Amino acid sequence: MNSNDSNSAINPVVEISKEDAPRIEAAGNSLSKRKFIKKSVVACLSIIFTAEAARRVALNAARREMESLPSNNIGNGEKVLKNRKYVVMTDEEKQAAVSSIIDNYQRTGGK
Repeated sequence: MNSNDSNSAINPVVEISKEDAPRIEAAGNSLSKRKFIKKSVVACLSIIFTAEAARRVALNAARREMESLPSNNIGNGEKVLKNRKYVVMTDEEKQAAVSSIIDNYQRTGGK
């Protein structure tokens, strides 16, 4: 065996005809496009899953905070509202309320 035979077995030389060159080049481009699309899809999926995980963490934190609030405050507020009575304002009280609103408006310059 001469040195050319052993070298050609390791690194065979393949001759490509002019007719096959565009087809082989297109196959190479197709493979690189596939790799690009695959990487893009993986990146998009990782972003989506990360956003979903962040959303779940935020919802759980809000839920825990709502559960930790004393629920008796809500009941107390309802009791206060139920115990309120409707009282008709007198004409003097109405005039005083309107005057305070007008005074406040004039003092602030309408802002």
